[in-house]
Amino acid sequence: DNLQCNHNIVCVGEIKMVELKATTCNINIQINTFYHPPKLSSIRFIEDFNQYFDSCKNKSNVDVVLFIGDIKIDILKDSRDSGEYLNILSACEFTSMMNCNTRVTKGYRSCIDHIFLKTGLSNGIFLP
Repeated sequence: DNLQCNHNIVCVGEIKMVELKATTCNINIQINTFYHPPKLSSIRFIEDFNQYFDSCKNKSNVDVVLFIGDIKIDILKDSRDSGEYLNILSACEFTSMMNCNTRVTKGYRSCIDHIFLKTGLSNGIFLP
C-alpha cells in the first residue's frame, strides 16, 4: 500500500502549527505539531489552542491523531494553566504519551514537550 500524505500550515489566533495527514493500509493518520512562542502568554495560548480543538471536534475521518509540541506548560505541575490545557485534550479524548521530565536544568525539572495520542482503532496497535 502506498503512503499518501499532505500538509497544511494552520494559524489559529497567534498559534502556528503544521497539520500532516497521511493514509496507509487504509488507516487515516493526522500529526499536529504545535509551538508555543515564548512571548505568547499561556492564557492566550490556551484560548487559541481550545479554539483549534473546538473546530476539530466533528472531524471523524481520522483514525489516529498524534499531537506533538513544545508547549511550555508543565503538565507535571498542578497549576491553572496545566489543568485547563489537559482538560481540553481530555475532552477531545487524547491520552498523554509522555509524562516525564523533558527539560532538566539546575534545580528545575519540567514536562513542557508533549506527545498526545487519540485513536479509534481497536486492534491495539496504536493504543497506549
